[in-house]
Amino acid sequence: MNPEPPRGERDPLDAWREWGNREPVPFFQTLEWAELIARHCPRYELCPISGSGFLIPLMRQRRWRGLADSYYGLPLMTSGGVLLEREADQAIWTRAYQALSDLRAAALTVVFPPGESPPPSDWFEWEEGSTHLIPLEGGWESVWARFLQRGRTATRKAETVGVVARRDHSETAMQAHWEIIRSHLPEWGLDPAPTPDLVRDALRTSAGRLYLAEHEGRVVVTVLVFARGREVFFWQGARVAADPPPGATNLLYARVLEDACAEGIERANLGASLGNPDIEKFKESLGGVKTPFRILKKTHSLVKWGRYIFR
Repeated sequence: MNPEPPRGERDPLDAWREWGNREPVPFFQTLEWAELIARHCPRYELCPISGSGFLIPLMRQRRWRGLADSYYGLPLMTSGGVLLEREADQAIWTRAYQALSDLRAAALTVVFPPGESPPPSDWFEWEEGSTHLIPLEGGWESVWARFLQRGRTATRKAETVGVVARRDHSETAMQAHWEIIRSHLPEWGLDPAPTPDLVRDALRTSAGRLYLAEHEGRVVVTVLVFARGREVFFWQGARVAADPPPGATNLLYARVLEDACAEGIERANLGASLGNPDIEKFKESLGGVKTPFRILKKTHSLVKWGRYIFR
C-alpha cells in the first residue's frame, strides 16, 4: 500500500508518471519499469519521494513485517537516482538527501545512472560500480569504425558461417529467449530471480525489444534490450550452453546498435560486467568505454552490528 501524500501536496506517483511522460529519462527511471517489478515481485512496493525541485524513484522491500524494510532506487541494480526539475543547486540536493536520510529503514541503496555526479554527503556511504557505454553519435558507420579489430573480425566471421540476427517479439521468440535464460539462472544467482511472466511483460513494455541470432534454424544467442529516450540498455542476454558459432554474439549486438543508430539514439549501455574480465573484453571489442557510476548507501547501525556478529 502506498502512503497518502499530505493534504495540499502532489501525489508522488502522479509526479513520477508525469516526469516520465515529459522527460527522456532512461527506461529504468520510469514508473512503467517500477510497476512491472511490483507486479511480479510481491516483496516490493512503490514508494517514491517527491519534493520541491526533485523526485526520487524508490521501491520498498518489506521484511519482518515492516521491522527491517529496505529501500532501493531501484531494485535489480537498475538506476533510479534523483530526478531534478532544473539544474540543481545545493539547496535542492540538501532537501533530497534529507528526505532519504529521514527514511526509517534497515538499508537504503540508490543507484545513479552513469555520467551523473551527485554531490558528496557525509550522511551516506558511497560505492562505485561500472558499466560500458558506446556513444552512437555519428551513425552506424562511426560506431562500426570504433569496433576493435577483433570485434569486426568476429562479426564478419558470424555472417560468413550463416548466422542471422533479427528482431522478433513473437511468443515463439520469447520462449526461445526464456529457455536460454533459464539455463543460466543457477549460475547467476539472481534475487529475485526472473520468471517467464516477468520477462514476457518486460518485452511488452513501451521500450522492450527482443533480438535473436540463429544458425541453421536454431536460436543460439538472444538479448532483451530497452530503448527509450537517449539510451538503449542491454538488460538480459545469454547464449546456448553448447558454444554457438564464433562471433554470433558480436553480430547480434551489432544489429541492436545499428537499429539504435537509425533511430537517433545517443548511447548504448551494455550494463555491469560484475568484474568478469572476459565480459569486459567483449564489450570493449564493440567500442564500449568502461564508465563508472555512483551508488549511495545507508545501513542501520543494528544491521551492521548483526552482520558483524554473525559473519
